[in-house]
Amino acid sequence: MTDSDLQAYLDRLDYTTPPPPKLDTLAELQRRHMQQIAFENLSVYLGIAPVLTTEALVRKVLYERHGGYCFELNTLYGHLLDALGYHTKPVLARVLLRNPEETPPRTHLTNLAELDGAWYVTDVGFGGLASRIPLRIDHAGEVEDGDGYVRIVPQSYGEYLVQRRTEDGWQDQYRMETRSAVAADIKLGNYYTHSHPDSHFIHHRFIGKFTKLGRIGLFDNEFTERRGTEVIHRETVPDGPEWIAFVRERFALPLDLPREQLARLMVGKPKHQ
Repeated sequence: MTDSDLQAYLDRLDYTTPPPPKLDTLAELQRRHMQQIAFENLSVYLGIAPVLTTEALVRKVLYERHGGYCFELNTLYGHLLDALGYHTKPVLARVLLRNPEETPPRTHLTNLAELDGAWYVTDVGFGGLASRIPLRIDHAGEVEDGDGYVRIVPQSYGEYLVQRRTEDGWQDQYRMETRSAVAADIKLGNYYTHSHPDSHFIHHRFIGKFTKLGRIGLFDNEFTERRGTEVIHRETVPDGPEWIAFVRERFALPLDLPREQLARLMVGKPKHQ
């Protein structure tokens, strides 16, 4: 990441100078990232494979001001943390939302950052009920993150389970490894996510963005607004120009796309169909 790219990243997160590598500033970096940069899969929905080079991610997220999904956002975020002096490593995880019957593939990428001899998972690309704060992986207690309580539970083979407490009890989010993910495994997970017919990312439009008090999300035509873990507002957003205008206004996504791509987004039919 060049000096100008780093400054563009800091500008995107409303920093005037680089913050020092400390735990409280790591938490603030994560919070700002989740509130400023949307989690979204619109390019994948359009059949465009995400390119994970630093140059491509910088152009898409920082200069074109789009969002992305985990392989994009957490890859770029890892570069930011490295540039700011953190010791980090990318790790892969298995998403456990909706209680899958079979062990799912490793289709989530996140980052571990080391501070004062302890490792923290800091994740800006999960969406949903993701933790707003870095979580120390060897701390088994509950932690309040602004939306409620989250925790990490040690598993076998050096893995850790991230959970969120809901009104129905503890909900599994994902089970992550702690070994550094090599480029080939990241490439494979990314390929599955943007290409495999079982991947829901190619069949639906996902957009999510955290707010100071909760999160807003759009799944195809269904918009929700959340305070903590409670949904306080729902509405249906019609397809067509109204859908594009809604995304631009509520999620601050420019959607400066070719007319043919905008048309596909408007009617809710992915290129894969």
